Amino acid sequence: PARRLVVMRLPRWQGAGEFQELVVAIVRYLPRKEKSQISARALRQVLQLTDGLTARIFSLFNALAVESIASGTECISDDSIAAWRPVTRADPAFA
Repeated sequence: PARRLVVMRLPRWQGAGEFQELVVAIVRYLPRKEKSQISARALRQVLQLTDGLTARIFSLFNALAVESIASGTECISDDSIAAWRPVTRADPAFA
């Protein structure tokens, strides 16, 4: 099938200042009532959980924001990052 968009390969994020700036920008625009505090240790954990892939980083913080609203904490913290587990399907995609 024809693609409407050009596929671009982005490099994986590393534990540097630019990654921290990305996370600050993401968290700033997520809908929450409380300010989030994320340590350098938690940022390293985010890199591990997402393999440094941009789409996975956005998905992780989206899920954390939803969880924070549902739980009533209204913030993303080191604890919420440590407790986060990806949603996996119980059924295989194909058999």
